[in-house]
Amino acid sequence: MDFRRHPIRIVAPLTLLLFLSGGSLYYWRSSSVRLTADGQTRRIFTDAHDIAGFLKEQKIVLGPRDFTTPDLKTPIGHKTAVKITRVTV
Repeated sequence: MDFRRHPIRIVAPLTLLLFLSGGSLYYWRSSSVRLTADGQTRRIFTDAHDIAGFLKEQKIVLGPRDFTTPDLKTPIGHKTAVKITRVTV
């Protein structure tokens, strides 16, 4: 079979493969964070390097007495878990 006559037989499958793997490539390179805050737990994929950057990326604001477990300076690794504790007086 001469592929020069039918380049679509090569280009179409490769294009489809790149398209389908493109979305999963982001998740493969990203870290996942299990965030527990305000009574909800969810898993979020991020490229942030530490918890402070992750909260900023997610637009989550901490109050003056609120804190996170682990600390805001903790680097994010694979399957990091973050819990936000809201303190009210």
